[in-house]
Amino acid sequence: MIAAVPLPARRLLIVLAAASPFIGAVALAPRTGVSLVLALEMLAGPVAVATWLILTRPTATLVALYIGLAPVDFLLSFSGGFTITRLIGMAAVGALLFGLLARGANRTLPGGVVAWLAALTWMVVTLMWSGDPPKTIERLISTGLPLLIVTLVALSKIERKDVEALFVATVGVAAAISAYAVIAHPPAPSKFTGENAARLWLSNNGASIDPNGLAFSLLTPLAVALAAALGSGSRFWRIAGFVAAPFIAAAVLATESRGGLLGMAAVLIWMTLRSRNRLIAGGILAAGLVVSVVQGGAWSRLFSHSGTDAEGAGRLPIWETGVLAFKNHWLIGNGYGAFTDAFNQAYLQVPHHFHIGWSREAHNIVLASFVELGVFGGALVLYAWWRQFRQLRTISPEDPDAWLRVALEASILSVFITGFFLDILVLKPAWVAPILIAAVWAMRSASGAQVRARTQAARVSVWTSATTDVAGPTNHGSTPTATPRLAEVIGASSRAPNI
Repeated sequence: MIAAVPLPARRLLIVLAAASPFIGAVALAPRTGVSLVLALEMLAGPVAVATWLILTRPTATLVALYIGLAPVDFLLSFSGGFTITRLIGMAAVGALLFGLLARGANRTLPGGVVAWLAALTWMVVTLMWSGDPPKTIERLISTGLPLLIVTLVALSKIERKDVEALFVATVGVAAAISAYAVIAHPPAPSKFTGENAARLWLSNNGASIDPNGLAFSLLTPLAVALAAALGSGSRFWRIAGFVAAPFIAAAVLATESRGGLLGMAAVLIWMTLRSRNRLIAGGILAAGLVVSVVQGGAWSRLFSHSGTDAEGAGRLPIWETGVLAFKNHWLIGNGYGAFTDAFNQAYLQVPHHFHIGWSREAHNIVLASFVELGVFGGALVLYAWWRQFRQLRTISPEDPDAWLRVALEASILSVFITGFFLDILVLKPAWVAPILIAAVWAMRSASGAQVRARTQAARVSVWTSATTDVAGPTNHGSTPTATPRLAEVIGASSRAPNI
């Protein structure tokens, strides 16, 4: 893409790439308190490389940065609720739109994306009767941006090397974060209770990622790494998967997250059922079970009946109140993002063993969807998850891309299961798998379109040759040649491969 830029503008881009570390250092130094020289040393290599990639392959690089930084989104916040990841997402939308204008778009959208767009449309409609309009608007923005990226990626004509870049970003950044978290970052007490000192927290400059969110954000990278190690035909991906997966799994276990533990179990079970190397996957599942039992933190929290972890850390009373809230708003819901308003309306109508507080979030994607969107909207959300899960079903087990299907199905399954403990639709890691699914779908659709075009051209060539032969000799006095019957020509063209 850079070759299409005029020479003077190209020189300017090179200057910008070279100057980007200095610009980043000037911005980072006063924010973090480190010296300007140290900030420059930290940023010189990564920022220069990232800037050059953005200038040469903007779409793939920006989308890769968006999904790669999703696990640490909360650590990259500005005042006003904005994060660096959201800014990168906006830039990715611009690059995707430019790419659609320059290269054209796919003619169809996958069913999973259409289902999500239908659900988002209903979410927007609920703004008319929302119990908390400002929060509804905030949630629509948080959900709408990643869904817009999913849609534009599905419409884009994506090459295989762009898809590989997205998967590298997904696994590589998560593995680096996990290695840092496990090796260099000691466990810290909960900032809310001062307890659970063994749990893994990540924090930076006052911002933090709680253990549940960290575990949730690592599930998709874990699924990709394991599927690559067990089923990829590429030596690079097999090695990368075997190296990355243990660090990511260790970080998930160190969080002692109930949802993370069940999500990781879902990934391993799906690998055991669908991977090409089921025996190895089953061995990893058994080993993971033993390690998790020995480590014990997540299992003890899952079945705890006392302390701050009792009744699912207060989730069971929240869900009981949420069920009553659904009965009060079962038809059209209380508005997207307005679960807390419906919760407050029903709070005093439910007996509680202990005070769980007002304005609690659902911590359950199914309950939140039905309370906020009603029975129709809740069904739409569940249908969207199902279509997303089944989006790559046309990839056969013998296909070289079969491991991608296994990885992304396991990812969607684990994300949805973890959604029974978290409010995930507004979290960027929840949309990493849908973006990857859209990219794989777009790549294979483009490849299929090229094959169909070549097949059609071959059919036209066969038909032209046949009709020329049927027309007979063109030179007077020449000996007629044998010509195929018209039915044979039609039969031959109909047997051409149609992918």
